[in-house]
Amino acid sequence: MLKETGLPPAQTSTPSDKGFQKESIAAAIARLLAFTSTLSVVFYCFEVRWFTLHPVFMSFAFTYMISEGVLTAREMKIRPTERKQLIQNHILLQFGTLLFGGFGFLVILSNKLYYEKQHFQSWHSIMGLITIIALCIEVLLGLFIQYRWLRNVLAPILPQPSQPAAPLVGIDVQNPESTAPSAPLPIPKRTSTTAITTLLHRFLGLTILFGGITTIITGLQSDFFVNKNSTVVQIYLITILVLMAICLIIALSKSKPIKNKKSATMLPPMTNNLPLVPSPKKATTSGILSSIGTPADMLSFLPTTISPPVKDKNTLKDK
Repeated sequence: MLKETGLPPAQTSTPSDKGFQKESIAAAIARLLAFTSTLSVVFYCFEVRWFTLHPVFMSFAFTYMISEGVLTAREMKIRPTERKQLIQNHILLQFGTLLFGGFGFLVILSNKLYYEKQHFQSWHSIMGLITIIALCIEVLLGLFIQYRWLRNVLAPILPQPSQPAAPLVGIDVQNPESTAPSAPLPIPKRTSTTAITTLLHRFLGLTILFGGITTIITGLQSDFFVNKNSTVVQIYLITILVLMAICLIIALSKSKPIKNKKSATMLPPMTNNLPLVPSPKKATTSGILSSIGTPADMLSFLPTTISPPVKDKNTLKDK
């Protein structure tokens, strides 16, 4: 019996079906809901008025662009080979969020100044102000992480990480009177300013994402939207925003695909142009006996006739 030999079948390091597909589907649904909610707000709020630019630009910034930016940051760990391009996309999306959100903030600020209304008197306006301030800080932190020249410029005014102290020498517990030092105590790990900045950048990004969604939901309770649209429209938009937030939580629960524990290293696939060799057989008693043969077969190497030995002449003369 013959079989092909060579390398074993390639085992690809694919992510777990349940984990990876769940997160990918959730991210796709979140993108669809973000796009739908943005179009819906534009449709139900737009009028030929200066004020209506505020909900239009704010919804585009804090539902579509910010969610797309966070999901792009998630894909950096899933597709490390495209990390450089994904970073550029993330930077553009975050700057777009700042640009559109800042313009929407200026619209509502100028509108209140024109009509001489008081500022920041509702939960919607207070949360919007906090979100805008957090967005500015988050963008600055992102620039600090990405560009080394900015870190060098800000190095003199930033707190420097503490240098590790000299190894502490402990006391030999078994022999306290001994003057010989024992093993040095472990030194705490050094904290990097960039690592702390990255952690704060991620925290602020998630805070802005869900804070922006909450701010838009509170904006749906404003007098402008209530007088213009029905309760059904309010419930419809709130449902879309809540579902989008849930899908974003699921999509961001794992930042990288789960590797299959059974998968081994990547191997090239088998080819069909390999030599054929006999497959090994199991050693059995009957197989061993059949390979040895009968006793006659075992003695077949002996000559059939035995000739008498020939004596040497020199030996006979000596005798």
